[in-house]
Amino acid sequence: MTTIHPALLPRNISKLPFSLQRVARNVISQGSWISGTISSITIHQLSAVAAEQTLGLLPVIYALLDPSLIPSLDTPTKVLCGLSSAMMTWSFLETSLRAPTFPRAASAELWPRLWAWMEFFSLYSEDVIDASQAALFFRSVLQVVINPVSTRLLD
Repeated sequence: MTTIHPALLPRNISKLPFSLQRVARNVISQGSWISGTISSITIHQLSAVAAEQTLGLLPVIYALLDPSLIPSLDTPTKVLCGLSSAMMTWSFLETSLRAPTFPRAASAELWPRLWAWMEFFSLYSEDVIDASQAALFFRSVLQVVINPVSTRLLD
């Protein structure tokens, strides 16, 4: 039986403000931040959530970094949507990593998923219209995941 770190369990969505808990559950069920039911206003609300509260997004981050969600190159639209969703996921992960109470033990389970998406990004970034922005997200999250202590010292 495989167990995951408790911080990655869906019950932790309850750490989010009540108004965003349903959104987080919908994102998990849809497998993407990019959908008709998630408005830019909601994304803005989530972006404004304090680092401590973004820990409630860890189950969403874990679910959306599932390597089985990596799109095939058969449909360019799916690739762009997948990369957009991954970049948003990386952004929320970076914010969560900066929270003083981020459970470092959960990194061990997030890393393989993040790595699979980073490999996908590195292989296909030439096909992305805005590869430079995606590269910035990629680098910033990679730096925080690999070396969280030195990153905190720079803040």
